[in-house]
Amino acid sequence: MKKIKEISKYLFLNYSLFSLARIKLKGKLVINYLLFLLLLNTSFGIKASIIYLNKINIYTRKYYLIYKLEDY
Repeated sequence: MKKIKEISKYLFLNYSLFSLARIKLKGKLVINYLLFLLLLNTSFGIKASIIYLNKINIYTRKYYLIYKLEDY
C-alpha cells in the first residue's frame, strides 16, 4: 500500500512534466496517423508497402537485425 501512495504522490507532483510529454506525443501521433492510414491501405499491395518502409528506414526488430547483418 505504501508503494501505491508513493507512486500516486510522484505522479501528482510531476503532473506538469507528464502532461507536457503527453501533449508532445499526441502531436506526433496526429502527424503519424496519416502514415498509418497509408501503411494499412493494402490496395497498393504489400510489396509497395515494404518498399515504402525500406525507403523511410522503418523496420520491425527482426527485419532490422537482418538488414544490419547484410551490411557486414
